[in-house]
Amino acid sequence: MLTKTFTTPAPSWPTGLRYIQNGDDLNTGNHESQAADVAQALSYLKATVSNDATVPITLADVTVTAAIKTNIGSITRVMPAYPTADDPAAWSIDLKGIAEQATDDLAYIIYWLDIPHGATLTAVSVDVFGASGHSSLPTGTDRAHLEVGRVISPTGDVGLGDAYDASASVGAYEGDHPITVSVAAHVVNRQTGRYYALVRGERGTNFVAGFTVRNVKCTFTPSVYDPG
Repeated sequence: MLTKTFTTPAPSWPTGLRYIQNGDDLNTGNHESQAADVAQALSYLKATVSNDATVPITLADVTVTAAIKTNIGSITRVMPAYPTADDPAAWSIDLKGIAEQATDDLAYIIYWLDIPHGATLTAVSVDVFGASGHSSLPTGTDRAHLEVGRVISPTGDVGLGDAYDASASVGAYEGDHPITVSVAAHVVNRQTGRYYALVRGERGTNFVAGFTVRNVKCTFTPSVYDPG
């Protein structure tokens, strides 16, 4: 029971006061007593509303039903990021942020990741596809590459993982597919650093211009419920 003591003297609710019902004869009865009860009730309510006193509240007869999301699961979100190329001649980036590789070199594009503070990051991926016309796949370190990391103060750049394009065939490579970096359950701290995805395109003997990056996605478990 939640209670607060009335001021002295404490007004009380009149025990004899009742609602007027259909069929009551208002011309009979003890109207003086009824008027006194109403005055006492008004005094009680005035004291309550003015915070001079509060009504004892019993919660035993009150049932509250609420749907509370307590199991916050892993979600994937496309980052609202626009890439920047370290060599503008090597990458063509349109107004929608779609990046297309033009030259065979070690040029990179970088995406800054808008991951919520406190979330647990588990993966970052880029949606890519190779241009048509490959006779064979780029191999080894000539494959497209994704690196994930953060720039923090005061120690600088810290890597969180990297991966090469894992396409097993030319057909798979030239179709839409992801390059994914699995991150070892990193708790995001936006108070000390920025997070990035660094993409390098294909290169070498089997290079064909036109390797394209469409989107960057992050998979994480938020610290507060995200309804999506």
